[in-house]
Amino acid sequence: MFKPPLKTLLASAVAVASPSLLAIEEITVSADFIDGSINQLAGSLSALDSELLARQVPQHIDSLLDSLVNVSFSSAGSRGRFMQVRGVGDLEQFQDPKNYPSVVVTLNGVELGDAGAALLFDIGQVSLARGPQATSQGAVGHAGALALASRTDDSRTLQIGLGSDGLWQAGIAAGAALGDGAVRLALYQASEDGQTRNLALNRDDTAGRDEQLARLTASFKPAPLTEVGLTAQWLDADNGYDAWSLDDERTTLSDQPGSDQLRHALLGVTVAHTHYSGAVSEIIISHSDSETFYSYDADWVYVGFADSGVISSESFAREKNYTAVDIRWNSRSYQAGSFTAGLYLRDAEETLNYRYPWDDVGDEFEPSVLESTSDYQSEQQALYGQWRSEQGAVEWIGAARLERFSDDYRDSNAFDSSSDEWLRHWALTANYRPADGQLWYARLAQSEKPGGINTSASANQVWMSDGFQLFTADKLRFDSEQLRSLELGYKWQTASSELRATLFYNQRNNAQLESWMWDDAAGLWIGYLDSTGDSASYGLELEWQQGWGEQLSSYANLGLLRTQVESITSFDLDQWGFNERRDRDQAKSPTYQYSTGLRLQLPAAQLELQLQGSGDSYYGYYHDGKLPGYHLLNLFVSGQLGGIDLSLWGRNLADRDYAVHGLYFAGDPRTWVNESYRQLAPGRSFGATAQWQF
Repeated sequence: MFKPPLKTLLASAVAVASPSLLAIEEITVSADFIDGSINQLAGSLSALDSELLARQVPQHIDSLLDSLVNVSFSSAGSRGRFMQVRGVGDLEQFQDPKNYPSVVVTLNGVELGDAGAALLFDIGQVSLARGPQATSQGAVGHAGALALASRTDDSRTLQIGLGSDGLWQAGIAAGAALGDGAVRLALYQASEDGQTRNLALNRDDTAGRDEQLARLTASFKPAPLTEVGLTAQWLDADNGYDAWSLDDERTTLSDQPGSDQLRHALLGVTVAHTHYSGAVSEIIISHSDSETFYSYDADWVYVGFADSGVISSESFAREKNYTAVDIRWNSRSYQAGSFTAGLYLRDAEETLNYRYPWDDVGDEFEPSVLESTSDYQSEQQALYGQWRSEQGAVEWIGAARLERFSDDYRDSNAFDSSSDEWLRHWALTANYRPADGQLWYARLAQSEKPGGINTSASANQVWMSDGFQLFTADKLRFDSEQLRSLELGYKWQTASSELRATLFYNQRNNAQLESWMWDDAAGLWIGYLDSTGDSASYGLELEWQQGWGEQLSSYANLGLLRTQVESITSFDLDQWGFNERRDRDQAKSPTYQYSTGLRLQLPAAQLELQLQGSGDSYYGYYHDGKLPGYHLLNLFVSGQLGGIDLSLWGRNLADRDYAVHGLYFAGDPRTWVNESYRQLAPGRSFGATAQWQF
């Protein structure tokens, strides 16, 4: 284990800001069952408000994550679905079910169920809580929580947008009063060709996107002391997936380009009743249903390339649904504090149909198809509570959650398994407010993520060669992970300045780390979670905004992260044998990330120049390949023209190549040498969006 140099980190968290005339808008967020100012709630919190969203016009949450430091994501598809906060999170999904995402995404307080459905049209705020959020969110908030809040006003907007790579988008949103409440409907559609050029098929749209969204929100009062809220969302995404190039470019050679389809429906209903005592009881009922079809060209090339005669593709058709009920009691505020208590129930099911057709053209054997089906069911029950106590300038918050998790898995390979365990989450926070606009806090938290069966490894072990059977004997099951986190933070705000700084230290016991191995003799790629080692990390999150007059303001966000995996053994493709790595950095854990920019307010327009970047990082444990660091230049200009709100945006203007996912193996039939391959993020892109208020 290693000890973080706290003195060094504390020194780097110091910032000096001078007063100015430009006001900083106060942002309200939710954390630990509490709504309040982002600068008066404990924890490492970040928020992107409606003004920023209107200026930058992002389509999906993966367009914004570079703005949130110590946050990374993996794509492995047409959209970024797998997030990591402070190095903790998922990297990808193929056959194994994943009931817990580590970083939960919510829409209006309801678990979204699939981050691929996080389109941002008519979203008014995006906020992030780093570190364990399990006392309020359960194990899905093991590493953090990302919250989307849709707009609720009565404005009526028509939006039209055009951009590079064949992008066009259109949306309409309208709100209206509904008795004592309101209703709002948003409809949106976007299409683009993408930046992949498929040379085999002479097409430039094999990585294109076609996405449609409908979202309905409503609130009303059936009785004077009762409020009902409704969130309903439907999304249909018919996207292509053709990302991997032998030459690490945006040109591909696949003759069977893949797809990444998502059909997702979400319904959430909240009923809140205020009692005469001042207490509030809540019932939150939610249901999510999704169908995904994910496929890709398994050999990456067309028949005849470098004498290749193989035709192969791999597809995963998955259906997921869950139903959850959250019953909560919020006491009235006493002189000394208040408390919250609740009961949470959740039932989920996931089915998978897997197919891998394969044909060696000209071979004497008939084409073959590997296929299987699986069914995965899980249940959760949880009791939770939180107590707040204020004594002058000092506030104490204690929270705990006891969660029971059980699951059952079976597949067509005659493999079945089940598990049943208890998870314990708790958090203790101390807040000190010496003066208006200042907050010192310390937070100690524990979160647990359930263990389970490595279903792909278990189902295929009988087919593995002897050495791999022996290696996986103690890896068929992975243990529950325990994450303990210590945070020390300071927040300061004036009329024109704000500073948020957090130091943290994480200890992960039985860290669940994703790894892969290639059994050449059996012809099997096996993915699994390895929980045989521990991991630790420490770092800093710093966010500073400053006004420099009536027209100019700046911001600087910095994330520093050091991680260390005590020990992990994997099959090393270069050494062609099992290799133990000690004191290894966690995957997808760059040592630094930053986002900084200048905003200039002109009489008729606003200009924002933004620079973002990240250090390099490992992306696996079975090799030493790294995703290189990057630095991006973005420009956003917004203003009014003839009563129309117009936004001009340009992202990655220097056209830098950087990756959102990586693979390492011998995939090029011209050499059959192990190489790193990158799924590239978009290069230079630009466009214009117009909004009419009617």
